[in-house]
Amino acid sequence: MNERQPDDFRDDLDAEEQAALERELADLPAPEADPAFRARMRAEFLDGSIAAESDDASNARAARSPAPIPLRPERSASRTPRWILLAAAAVLIAVVLVFVNRGGPTLELHELRGDGIVTVDGVEIDTSDRATLARALVPGATVRVPAGVSLLTEFPEIALLESVAGTEFVLPEAYPSDGGAVRVDVRRGEVHFVSGPAFAGRTMEFSTPHGMVRITGTVVSIECGENFTCVCVLEGTALVGPDASTLEPVPEGDRMLFLEGKDPAISPAAEPHLHALEEFLERSGDAFRR
Repeated sequence: MNERQPDDFRDDLDAEEQAALERELADLPAPEADPAFRARMRAEFLDGSIAAESDDASNARAARSPAPIPLRPERSASRTPRWILLAAAAVLIAVVLVFVNRGGPTLELHELRGDGIVTVDGVEIDTSDRATLARALVPGATVRVPAGVSLLTEFPEIALLESVAGTEFVLPEAYPSDGGAVRVDVRRGEVHFVSGPAFAGRTMEFSTPHGMVRITGTVVSIECGENFTCVCVLEGTALVGPDASTLEPVPEGDRMLFLEGKDPAISPAAEPHLHALEEFLERSGDAFRR
């Protein structure tokens, strides 16, 4: 059999040739160490005189080496996926826009008349503790006005809202900073409303179990009983109807009456209701000049 040198090795040997080659390699004697070389290397290591690899030798070795394969950096386990960051950013922007748009005034306590216990979101507050009551009147709070008490609240320079004895209503949200509309939910009792000098461009809506009122500047009263709602207009015009799609104008001096089982009807306002609105205007005269 012909001798094969290491540089002549091939990967296409048949089984017989491969077995013969392995037997030849197994019979080769182990190379003996050179004592002189080992002694010289030990001496150079101890005295620090082992020469560093020359630049030429280093460059030649690098040229013979295969180029390194770039590895994809491992993703950090704590790295947040991009879609989560984008979703969080979208939510933050939406929240900021809501607060910017709802950055206008809120309804504040203006005046209390009478003595008693006002209930705000189930918490009883004596009318003598005006500071606590004022802090409790936040947007969305449910307020119950007891017998013998009337509660006057205001959007400064925008509108006044009087809730008479026996009224239960839900405070509106803050007015948007650029105008817009807010809604008061009247569940029972009687509410008086008058617009102020800064009301232009705004809308106030009132809802009851029987209908709704949309105001763009007027003086009205909304009375809500167990089976009726009466909307009286002292000045200006209010849009009134069972819902937002059926609103019709009610002019000053008239009223719209909702009775269960009957269609709402417009008729002249009752004198006692108009008189109550006139007294309300007199009481609210110090809040803003109309």
